Amino acid sequence: MRNLRAGRPPALPIAALLIALAAGLPPRPAGCAVAGDARAAGAVMTARDAGDVGKGFKDLGRKIGAAGKQVGLEVADAAKRVWYKGKQVSKPKLDQVQEKTREFWSHVIEGKDRTLEELRRENDELKHRAAERKDAD
Repeated sequence: MRNLRAGRPPALPIAALLIALAAGLPPRPAGCAVAGDARAAGAVMTARDAGDVGKGFKDLGRKIGAAGKQVGLEVADAAKRVWYKGKQVSKPKLDQVQEKTREFWSHVIEGKDRTLEELRRENDELKHRAAERKDAD
């Protein structure tokens, strides 16, 4: 029984497929030999064949790089749209928080601007109201 690691396909057929794609050969299953085919029979690879394989790998790398770039651009575009949408949603909340903060500090400042005499008058008025309520009960 073959030793397969956690459902991974065997590396040799995948490598053979990649080499065949890079060399521009039609992909064949591993171990498939056609009578009269020197490459499938195990003939020695010539310098020209090696150059073709290298060129094929280079082209494959370029295609993978271009596809990776396209995927990266699409992901960046999607992230930008999500960021703008989040900004649109959070902008009204930010404005609301800023307005409430201004109101709070305005009240605090107004309270500090009152004179001692005004505070005494307000205190006397509140005591008077409390006494009236007590008498009414």
